[in-house]
Amino acid sequence: MNGKHNVVCFRNVASVILTDRWYHDHCCNPQEDSMRVVVAAAKLILAQILASEYSTDQYLVNEQFDDVDRARQ
Repeated sequence: MNGKHNVVCFRNVASVILTDRWYHDHCCNPQEDSMRVVVAAAKLILAQILASEYSTDQYLVNEQFDDVDRARQ
């Protein structure tokens, strides 16, 4: 909210703030809106990758990549 990183408020107030911000940033150009959605998705994916824990003690062999559950360990 106006440059403040940590703001505490009720859920319905947060919803109004986020909705107003989305409509404020909404563009008339569909291409710009599409790019904004893609950038937001990329930020979410990057945050998920950075938050994941990976073991660097050992590397998987090619056969282990076929088993998704085993590869995630």
